[in-house]
Amino acid sequence: MKKFVVSIIVPCYNQGQYLSRALESVLNQSFKHWECIIINDGSSDDTEEIAKEWLEKDVRFKYISQANRGLSNARNVGINNSTGNYIQFLDADDCLNPEKLRKSFLEIKDQLIHNIIITDFKMFKENTHDELSSYCELSQKNLSYNEILYGWDFKFNIPIHCGLFSASLFQNFRFPEILKAKEDWIMWLTFFQKDISPVFVDEILVYYRLHDKSMTKDFEHMIDNTIKALVYLESVISEKDYKSYLLYNIRRRMSDSENLRSKIERLRERLISSNNSIGYRIEKKMRNLFKRF
Repeated sequence: MKKFVVSIIVPCYNQGQYLSRALESVLNQSFKHWECIIINDGSSDDTEEIAKEWLEKDVRFKYISQANRGLSNARNVGINNSTGNYIQFLDADDCLNPEKLRKSFLEIKDQLIHNIIITDFKMFKENTHDELSSYCELSQKNLSYNEILYGWDFKFNIPIHCGLFSASLFQNFRFPEILKAKEDWIMWLTFFQKDISPVFVDEILVYYRLHDKSMTKDFEHMIDNTIKALVYLESVISEKDYKSYLLYNIRRRMSDSENLRSKIERLRERLISSNNSIGYRIEKKMRNLFKRF
């Protein structure tokens, strides 16, 4: 395995409280041929102090500090400064299993056979031993262009640190810095349009931290950035696929809306039949809700 060197790219923006744990999961890798590039993206917390502590622990840690330019830019800076022939992304609040790199490389018999190795993941809140149910189940069947185009977010998505990527894939790709979300979807679509040989390792080797967020704020952020991603998507895939995806998306959203309307109607009928007085007041609220669809 000595011919493989992994560049582990860790962007960090005001996540100093989690950074040491992420970097410890890097240091604990059983595969030893790695470099870890920490990009401080304009943090105002103790990210810099913590990062510099890790520079003293191991010479394989490298540190770059810059003004805040966003996650995509920070990842791009990491790519630009990497020297490995494989790339592993790791967000500062997530963790790798100690066997992540070694077991990924076991799938490679020849450096040209598999240029993306994807492992399974689990979600956690504070302790990686206190695992939560994942929001989707990954398998080899997900690893195709059509699955990623049409199934993303509806059926599944792939946390970026599940992947171990051949550095050659990034010769002509950088993350779109105008996007604040779904930039990883754009990356997967770009790669899966190429002649690649992805392989899935059915073992939990990465941990994805679940944060408590404001649902309203998160939803508004998602809508705004989904629209931006859909606009950007036109430059990534063929015109035929773009039109096909938009039609599919519209049909899917309409179906979801109709299902929701049906559920609300059934709930309204049950409430009215159980209590006419309360039901009448709720019915008025339901009618107002219907007007939104």
